[in-house]
Amino acid sequence: MIVSVSSLTGTHVLDLARQMASRGLLGRFYTTLPESRTARVPTARARRFLALTPIVALGMKQWIPLTDQNLNWFVYRAFDNWMARTLEPCDVIHCPAGCGLETLRTAQSRAGATGVCDSGTSHVRFQRAIMRDEHERWDVPDESLQDRFIDRIVHEYEAARLITVPSTFAKKTAPICWSSILFRREMRYSEYCLSELFLCERESNISSMPCRP
Repeated sequence: MIVSVSSLTGTHVLDLARQMASRGLLGRFYTTLPESRTARVPTARARRFLALTPIVALGMKQWIPLTDQNLNWFVYRAFDNWMARTLEPCDVIHCPAGCGLETLRTAQSRAGATGVCDSGTSHVRFQRAIMRDEHERWDVPDESLQDRFIDRIVHEYEAARLITVPSTFAKKTAPICWSSILFRREMRYSEYCLSELFLCERESNISSMPCRP
């Protein structure tokens, strides 16, 4: 089994890449992080989009004259398009929600891979609904995700064969917004870095995932 992982910055997905590497399962780790920020990920396994690294770093310091949402929109799409072009053969490609649409769409045809969308929150439409309710309740400006982000993430849900969520709460919100989803409380391709993980499986059995020798 070869598992490739993508992460713009040092989120929990970096820990997943480290776990895959420690088990000899890591194919590639796609990131904007410099080598100094990816300890325990073998250098030979990393593919770095270094042209985007200074933009991400300056944006995090708010030194770029763009709103957070406009900057994120540019960065997510640029990273995703780069990864879709450079994706190498693997069994699984694991992408955080928001920055993997083109990669997930081309994973099977380009790399022979099963696409996994890592949703670190409740269903994005549910998330926006409860955020808007709270903004109205407390009469504060609505800073929830814009429609373009909502649409992009929902398309990622649809393009992925599997979706990971971190909690029972997040799991329960998906059927409210997407009644066709199925759930399996198991992980066949890795031990995840969170204590509890749920897979949202679409239209096929996870046990049929292809494995490379």
